[in-house]
Amino acid sequence: MKINMSMKELRDVMERECFPVRLPTLSKWEYTTSFDEYFEKLSPREKIDFSFSYSVRVLEDRWLDGEEFILQDLHYIFTYALYVIKGRWAEGEKVLSESGQYCYQYANKVIKGRWPEAEPSIINLPWDALRYARDIIGGRWVEAEQSILRDHWASYRYAETILKGRWPKAEPMFLNKAIIACNYAKHVLKGRWIVAEERISKSEYWDRYCEDFNVPVEERVKA
Repeated sequence: MKINMSMKELRDVMERECFPVRLPTLSKWEYTTSFDEYFEKLSPREKIDFSFSYSVRVLEDRWLDGEEFILQDLHYIFTYALYVIKGRWAEGEKVLSESGQYCYQYANKVIKGRWPEAEPSIINLPWDALRYARDIIGGRWVEAEQSILRDHWASYRYAETILKGRWPKAEPMFLNKAIIACNYAKHVLKGRWIVAEERISKSEYWDRYCEDFNVPVEERVKA
């Protein structure tokens, strides 16, 4: 591994430029006369952090010798592709697509479009599936709806921002959370939700609901 600066210069640059990115223990800079000698002293985790930091913050360019280590951290893969490669990274895509993590971000910021190979993994993450439908597909994503239904708030946001209307499959779940029932009535149904009022009336959100829909005074006292 060729470094075109002294170990002292490299240390100074890394300390100055890489904060707050995680850095190896500074004592490991001591008694090293070459980069290879220093690098071998690092733990597996430190090699990952150092490789990313050195590429992004010092070289501001690809560092091929460090990519095998960068590929071991999902966040670094996404950031490296976005800011260093400035485009798709085939080796990184294989790792990301198998995990699901950062796939939405990669599709949105790097590919800027659908990523079919990663969709089976994205579907398993309710919030990322919602964002992928909203920002990438630009509309309903039927294949992901069963997964989105696993999360109350993701389901509500899907109805509000994607369907822009009622989502009968999710309504039994919304009835179990008064705050979501209130928001669903106000922002999706845009009117009173009679079947939810008994549940809402037993919560701290009842007064707000009554004010939002001008519920008559005689109806505000619930059993």
